[in-house]
Amino acid sequence: IFDVNGQHIDAQGVYYGYGGGILKMASGYLEVGYNGYNGGSYSPWHCNSGWSEQITGGTLRVFGGIHATYGTLGIDSGCDFTPAGGTVILEGTDNGEIHIDDASANFYDLIINRSGKSVSLVNNPLSITDSLNIKIGRASCRERG
Repeated sequence: IFDVNGQHIDAQGVYYGYGGGILKMASGYLEVGYNGYNGGSYSPWHCNSGWSEQITGGTLRVFGGIHATYGTLGIDSGCDFTPAGGTVILEGTDNGEIHIDDASANFYDLIINRSGKSVSLVNNPLSITDSLNIKIGRASCRERG
């Protein structure tokens, strides 16, 4: 269990949620990646099948470019990403991609703040419970291929 609650954690690298792992967050910040970073072997944010979250608040900020397979933010099939609250921000100066391989995945609040760059949604539909805010940049949808 990785409990962010009330903390400000700047990972400056990859967050990889393994099967059996749990991310808990009711408040605080978790920041992963940095401008110009494509994640190496994985995207800056990636959750694997069997991983789950207990997110009811707080902020996840994801920086970085596009990993060839997993994008900037990757959600595998079988990954339980269905937060009941909180905000995900795709931030930075690079183009980005959200790869969703699990049709049940959703975001509570999603903010795109990409300095005039684009964020592509790849594969499954994007489901947002509360709000989508595109501050700077643009969003598009496409199939992986």
